[in-house]
Amino acid sequence: MIWLPVTSKELVLEIGSGHNPHPRSDILVDRWLYQDRERQRKVIKIDRPTIIADGCKLPFTNQSFDFVLCNQVIEHVEKPDQFVKEIARVAKRGLIITPHLLRERIFGWHYHRWFIDMKDDFLYFYPKKETQQTQFAHFIHVLYAHSYNFRHFIDSLDKKINIYYQWEKDIKIKISDDPEKILNIYDKKAGELLQQVTYSLKNLINQWASEKYERVVNCCYYWYEKIVRFKFRKVLKANIIKNLCCLKCGSQSISNKDKLLVCQKCKQTYILENGIPIMLNKHDLSKGY
Repeated sequence: MIWLPVTSKELVLEIGSGHNPHPRSDILVDRWLYQDRERQRKVIKIDRPTIIADGCKLPFTNQSFDFVLCNQVIEHVEKPDQFVKEIARVAKRGLIITPHLLRERIFGWHYHRWFIDMKDDFLYFYPKKETQQTQFAHFIHVLYAHSYNFRHFIDSLDKKINIYYQWEKDIKIKISDDPEKILNIYDKKAGELLQQVTYSLKNLINQWASEKYERVVNCCYYWYEKIVRFKFRKVLKANIIKNLCCLKCGSQSISNKDKLLVCQKCKQTYILENGIPIMLNKHDLSKGY
């Protein structure tokens, strides 16, 4: 469980919530309602106000949220510079969690677009060249899915193989295509991690773990999530439509008419599917949702 540094009165947006939204998030944004290729074929979870929108074109006014969470999302984004500008526009501060390039090398998600590193308060992006998952990466994924011990070991290294980037006001990034920098950073990080692996493995070997134990943990997490959501998540009494603004003109005068959302200022229309606003322009809509 990732504990967010927010109060009960603050409004929290989560982008790319997918099948596992954070219990503290108030409003969820995801690009895909039906397509699930990049969330490992898992069905999107809709248990609170949800909007289908592009993270680079968010349908919200400036600084409309106190906090924004992006967990395992930015590595999927085609234009991270536009993405970070947009989330910094709609929120005062936030948290970005993404695989470190070391984890990216190990697991080899072929649908991720970037190797990412963090140094001196900057996020560094290096484009990935791989388009297919290697057999080694496939083996690692199978091992992670079916071996409790291996999964527990990888999860115990969370802060070492994932990047936690907290920001306020602005997000500093640099995009590079220098492969030498990728290799140098990767080798250095791997060396640092190897010094800690032996100790971690000893701890792991000394621990008794079973599938029954994991089910107990999952059950506890389920109820913990329910309690957190009930106790801390701000209840949004207002209609979700009132939180939206038109992508074309920026107006907040949006009304619901015949299963469509209509901007009263420029007459731009948006689909309303099963109560979920599809806030995409025509170009993005043509790619599906």
